[in-house]
Amino acid sequence: MRIKGLLIPQDAGEKVTLVEFDRRDISTMQGYVGGNFDVTDLDEVKTSLWFNDEGKLMEMPINYRATFLLFVYRPEFAQAGDPIVGPVLVTGMPNNNGDTKGVPDELVKLLFETKRYHVKWNFVGETESHRQTIVFTDWPTAFEYAYQLARREPKVENVRVVPAV
Repeated sequence: MRIKGLLIPQDAGEKVTLVEFDRRDISTMQGYVGGNFDVTDLDEVKTSLWFNDEGKLMEMPINYRATFLLFVYRPEFAQAGDPIVGPVLVTGMPNNNGDTKGVPDELVKLLFETKRYHVKWNFVGETESHRQTIVFTDWPTAFEYAYQLARREPKVENVRVVPAV
């Protein structure tokens, strides 16, 4: 069965692209990330990030776009200062049988179809969300801002990038 994924190159000057491959085609997935891979899940957005498991040993450059996605949705990686290096393949999380699913439509819409972004968050212990008045016109900048906000404001949690209203 063929699925769709997103390929986020390590070079910020290269476009993020939609790719299609057989969900069990390990060699194609290895080709996308440049070798053997590891994977981490972003439960909130039902997404998996696939990256070269020896990328740091190979001295691959930091993939800032993928790293900011990871740091926003999995802040424990940000706290550990553990960025992703090399190209990253984004898919959906596996189903109950362990089969990789395609990248969720919601994430594709957010990254490819949304033209304006806000950052929203909660203060620790509050249920009300707050929204940044700044409007971002590209998702990498919005995610970087979200990460920086969470990093510098200890009373802020649940930081997210959303379409601007």
